[in-house]
Amino acid sequence: MKAVVLDFFATNENKKERAILNSFINGMDMEGVKIETVHICEKQIDACQKCVKDLSYTPTATCLLDDDMNKLYPKLDEAEFWVFAFPFFTSFNNTVLVNVLNRFEPLFLPNEGPTEKSGKMFIISTSASWDIGVFNPMVEQLKDFASLYNRTYAGAILRPDFTESSIKNNYNGFLNVINKAAKKAGEELIINGKVSEPILETISATFDYRKAIDLEKLKT
Repeated sequence: MKAVVLDFFATNENKKERAILNSFINGMDMEGVKIETVHICEKQIDACQKCVKDLSYTPTATCLLDDDMNKLYPKLDEAEFWVFAFPFFTSFNNTVLVNVLNRFEPLFLPNEGPTEKSGKMFIISTSASWDIGVFNPMVEQLKDFASLYNRTYAGAILRPDFTESSIKNNYNGFLNVINKAAKKAGEELIINGKVSEPILETISATFDYRKAIDLEKLKT
């Protein structure tokens, strides 16, 4: 079983966000999945030229642009799981994400009727906004994207109010709880094909109004 993790977090930044992602990856790894993590910020991925709008366009297995996306297509095509991990802090990151989504075109196969889904897609995202609803537009877009590429949308880890000041105002063990839950989420995704609501709620719960969490349920 294979998974491709598309990591949109900056390599030298987003340390606390990266901890969530790494915990999730560790959970998948414990279930024997072969994981390819792609650090998008380190790749050359040029802007989509929207070739499909050309009436003479003929679908191909690669893109006409000579960049790193062409190396990713075979890996993405073989992977049972696609994981998109991105910060929802700035429009820049969202622009980068949308461009990468547009560059998936060579993997598109016209749907000739009801078919069994070929794999699953999962989201991991964080935001400085306290409102979890800030994620809704992008989540809906990615749900449509999953359907377009014959993937089952398997859910999302969404962590709002994720700033240094918010964390400092809460007890020291909170990040540890989130990371343990993220690891459990990685395990559950592989075992069950989805993540249970209590785990997702543990990660996304508002800092000030969290319910007490039984750490025994999240122990490694």
